[in-house]
Amino acid sequence: MWRDLAAEVNLELAQLQRLLTEYATLLATGGMEGEDPVTTLALAGVLQSFYHGVENIFGRIARRVDNVKIDGPAWHRELLDAMAAPTANRPAVISEALRDQLEEFLRFRHMFRHAYSFNLRAGQLAPLAESCPACFAALAADVRDFLARGAGGEP
Repeated sequence: MWRDLAAEVNLELAQLQRLLTEYATLLATGGMEGEDPVTTLALAGVLQSFYHGVENIFGRIARRVDNVKIDGPAWHRELLDAMAAPTANRPAVISEALRDQLEEFLRFRHMFRHAYSFNLRAGQLAPLAESCPACFAALAADVRDFLARGAGGEP
């Protein structure tokens, strides 16, 4: 089970790395080049895609390790919170500090999914965009550490 989970999670991490690499310039500038609405929408899409990938990782862990599928009206928040807490089957996947960082992406995800795109402002997205690479690095480190501890030497 751990080997399969590690393969799936590492694929998701690779996809997230590719996302950050392909849109590195956009993330670094925070979409601030003239507050162009198309650029702002592109940045918002990248941020939404980033958090979607994070949730893919967490969902795989919840299903494979905890044997649960978190659903319901608040499942996004419950999934994030669950990954910062140990369960009977596993240690915490991420630190509380990383949970707090990812919560900002979760808030953005909710706003992005429920707002009209013309209400987006690059200035509001810039801090999230700038934090994205460091947040990914912390996520990758925490998740890889979790996989190494969880596998318990499984071949």
